[in-house]
Amino acid sequence: MNKQEQNNNKAITSGWLTAVIFLLVWLTLLAGGYVWAHNPFTAATLLRPLLTGLSVVLWLLITGLATVVGLRLTGSLLDDEPLPLRLALAAGLGLGLLSLLMLAWGLIGGLHSLIAWAGLLLTSFLLRRDLRRNLRQLAVAIRQYRWPRPDGRFQTGLALYMGGMLLLTFLLTLAPELGWDAHVYHLTGPKLYIEMGRIGHPIDLFYLGFPQLGGMQFLLGMLLVGDGLTTLFHFGYGLLALLLVMGLAGQLFGRETMLPAGAILLSVTAVLELMMSAYVDITLLFYTTAAFYAFYRWRQTRPVRFDKPDRSNGWLIMLGLFCGFCAGVKYTAVAVPIALGLSLLWTLRHQPFGQILSQGGLLTLVTTITTLPWLLKNWLTTGNPFYPFLLNDGVYWNAWRAAWYDRAGTGLWPDEPLRLLLAPLEASIIGTTGTEAYGSTIGPFILGLLFLLPLVWYTLTKAEKGMMGHLLFFLGLNYGLWLWGLARSFLLFQSRLLLPMFGITAVMAAVTLVRLDGLTRPALAVGWLVRVIVSLTLGLIFYSWLQYTLLLNPLPVALGLESQSHFLQRTLGPYQQAIEAINELPDEAQIQFLWEPRSYGCQVDCRPDALLEHFWQMTQNQGYDETAVAAAWSAQGVTHVLLSQRGLDFLVEAGYDPIRAEDLAI
Repeated sequence: MNKQEQNNNKAITSGWLTAVIFLLVWLTLLAGGYVWAHNPFTAATLLRPLLTGLSVVLWLLITGLATVVGLRLTGSLLDDEPLPLRLALAAGLGLGLLSLLMLAWGLIGGLHSLIAWAGLLLTSFLLRRDLRRNLRQLAVAIRQYRWPRPDGRFQTGLALYMGGMLLLTFLLTLAPELGWDAHVYHLTGPKLYIEMGRIGHPIDLFYLGFPQLGGMQFLLGMLLVGDGLTTLFHFGYGLLALLLVMGLAGQLFGRETMLPAGAILLSVTAVLELMMSAYVDITLLFYTTAAFYAFYRWRQTRPVRFDKPDRSNGWLIMLGLFCGFCAGVKYTAVAVPIALGLSLLWTLRHQPFGQILSQGGLLTLVTTITTLPWLLKNWLTTGNPFYPFLLNDGVYWNAWRAAWYDRAGTGLWPDEPLRLLLAPLEASIIGTTGTEAYGSTIGPFILGLLFLLPLVWYTLTKAEKGMMGHLLFFLGLNYGLWLWGLARSFLLFQSRLLLPMFGITAVMAAVTLVRLDGLTRPALAVGWLVRVIVSLTLGLIFYSWLQYTLLLNPLPVALGLESQSHFLQRTLGPYQQAIEAINELPDEAQIQFLWEPRSYGCQVDCRPDALLEHFWQMTQNQGYDETAVAAAWSAQGVTHVLLSQRGLDFLVEAGYDPIRAEDLAI
């Protein structure tokens, strides 16, 4: 008889029962007493990790549902696409339509957390079979798909670099939001909408008039669990863009360009900084690249003779949707549909006029229909469909503010026109995030390698040269718009405004990098030398990003080991201290900010100085002296003023603003 059988045969006696009870009570007292004395858990250490985990789960769920919707709507259109491209395009389509749905819901009112949860649960229930079926199919497809395998040590290094950068960036998304524009308007807008219960324009924050396709997803995330979900949406667009860039490179120029294209995209520090923040630039990067891919597929699938059945209209509709989504993210995306529309007309130049008209008309119609909701929103909330541009009679807007915002004549053209020729080189070498040097760190490769494209042009096939021509035209038109901005206003002196093109420039740079091997001769291994330089540079970029991650140290706050207040104080400094002091004021307080546009953290009525001109407008446009300024604030109900000395000093030292001595005296 074994030990187990012996124990089973033992009788249950009162002595045994007493011993067991004593044992359990004693161990419970010991363990409970230890926990009470040492208190290893607090509410934060329990709730914060749960909130972080819930945010990640909801992000994956919403992205999965959006992908299911996208696959349903496209039918068999995406069946022939490689797996990563099929998923990325379907997810992007579904997320774009989700934003339009959120816009409609917000305009009619009813922005409430309970309704958001009910909608999500109902959608999950209705699509549960599709979701399960697609997950099973995805598991099979992942096993069967020919993933790009590293060929040699260089490409293995690229794969490791990409994995490391994505892991670090994901960890950074779990920390509280620090991004400047997020605190100015990307999160402030949704927060105000939730407080109102609908979409409107409640305060003098002109950014609320910008297209808000990305902001609508932030709105949904904040209704569900708060702002922790917002950064994950933007990080997700970064992953989708990466899949699309690598897939586009492989489709156009061969699988050997896929890993280099992805690594070059992730060598842009600005891309990583934006992926970890609740911004919309990566959203636009994705839709810009998706629009070009849809154009490429339309070009591939269109019939040579139009008397035969045309199966390319599906891609033309996708192209129109993605162009419309671009316009729904940022006004500056206006060049995307123009460039692709012109490429479409060039492709159709030998076709009958009727076919040109029908194809061009379909693209224009779909793009317009997808863009109109954002213009309608502005018209309903401000009175100006293009707010704050074109018309000067919208709410909180006038001609004086329009001129102040435009700042024409402060760019490079009047004094340093030759620098326009060097702009991409300057942006690559001296561009630094948070400074006047193009405002972003973009790294040496995303634009710099394009200058070497002529060296490898001879290696391209006729078909590759044709697509490279479309890529260059697409880039050139958007680059011209960016250069025009640099020429006319210092406010547009930002390489971030060119970032939507970095998907296609990563593809072109990867082709250049791979094909430079053709210059290798017995006397000099040019390809090997290029790979060594690129590898060392990527190593330095990785080290810098690792250093930034360690200094920011996001895990303690994500796991509840550090309070959000402490994290924000050590990262945002005096600004966070001022916000926390403001939040201790009575509920009826109204705070007017001067030279400080960030107000997201306010829990009372704060009025940000979005254009950094609130005071100058009173003194210069309205001619107020100090008594009139005080009287105006009193009439508006202002009880406190928050002044950013650093913001004022910056404007005075920069010298771009027409600040008078009498203004400073007041």
